[in-house]
Amino acid sequence: MDVIRKRNQQNTGDNLRLHLNERITPTWSNRLGPKYEEANLQRYPDLEKYYKEFENILGHKLFFTEGISGAVKEIMSILEFRKMEYQGTWALYDIFNKLYGPKTLFDNRDGPVIKFCLLPETDIDNIVKKYDHVIIDDAYQYFHDKDWTPYLKYDNVTIMRTFSKAFGLAGLRIGYIAGELVDLLNMHRGGYEANSFSLERALFYLKNESQVKQYAKEIIEVRDHMLNKYNHMSWDGYSNSLYTKRIDIHQKMLDNDILVKRGQSEVRITLAPMSHMKEVFKILDE
Repeated sequence: MDVIRKRNQQNTGDNLRLHLNERITPTWSNRLGPKYEEANLQRYPDLEKYYKEFENILGHKLFFTEGISGAVKEIMSILEFRKMEYQGTWALYDIFNKLYGPKTLFDNRDGPVIKFCLLPETDIDNIVKKYDHVIIDDAYQYFHDKDWTPYLKYDNVTIMRTFSKAFGLAGLRIGYIAGELVDLLNMHRGGYEANSFSLERALFYLKNESQVKQYAKEIIEVRDHMLNKYNHMSWDGYSNSLYTKRIDIHQKMLDNDILVKRGQSEVRITLAPMSHMKEVFKILDE
């Protein structure tokens, strides 16, 4: 079973990184946010302290994860599912399915059927009746209008969230789940599911959510501008990216030190605030 992932050998250097759905502008500067020493890095993480603070803000019980990818891996490795379905095109679902799902057609394990949901138009009220576990990927919270939180009323719903996108903390690999599977993941926890520095940074920006919302607002303004101006652009309905069938712009972007994601028939452009998109607009206007 080939599930080996090759490391990306590309050195992105000083290129404008519009290929990974990251936040483009840094979240903090030397004058903003907690100092390194304030995280008490010489100590093991005080997880109970952080859980209490996060849960007081968010209003529900949590389990910290290594972003969305860590949450999906934990869930799929623990549940011993007999069938898994998902929305979107994220490659890790298929990789984890090969690692943790049924190995052959004759693998008659008596496990649950699980559904990973992503699209805002998903009818959760109906889906919860058809699957044992419904897990909502809310990585792109703030970039669309859907609030998934009310669906925690169902006893088979779990929501996964990350600080990688609008919060701009992708390098810290921190996220959490809320809902049904919190207690199950807590039962299978290792030594420490998150580190002090990541938690300290994430907590600071959770307390200062207005900065995160302001960034998302700027991205939405750029998205609306581009959709109105370029009729070849499309939006997937949830993320911080746009898509175009103009494959020719891929090389033009690279020639101008702009990284975008090329698929078989389209190019994905992660959006940045207007001031960072000038060269992109020039290429699209050609």
